[in-house]
Amino acid sequence: MDYTSNPDPNQHPNQHDYEQLETVYAHLDSFTTIQSGTQKLPLGLSIAGGALNSDFENRSEWGKELKNNGNVALYERDFGGGQKIFTFIIWAQ
Repeated sequence: MDYTSNPDPNQHPNQHDYEQLETVYAHLDSFTTIQSGTQKLPLGLSIAGGALNSDFENRSEWGKELKNNGNVALYERDFGGGQKIFTFIIWAQ
């Protein structure tokens, strides 16, 4: 996407932006990271207890704050049994 010190002419994505997004997100393999509660994960992986139904847009679901310098933060949520989720945040200014 186009970035400039004068944002007026770049208020909306153009055709090139959409083409780049299509390139970035096009999957050429059969694996997906999107899972429903009834699907099994490949290679014997499992979703940590409760993680599948968690709302990670809610800060309370991120777990314990490990680091926060005002610009970048790292949170750890421990589900037990050695299963953890780390949430890495870059705060917008």
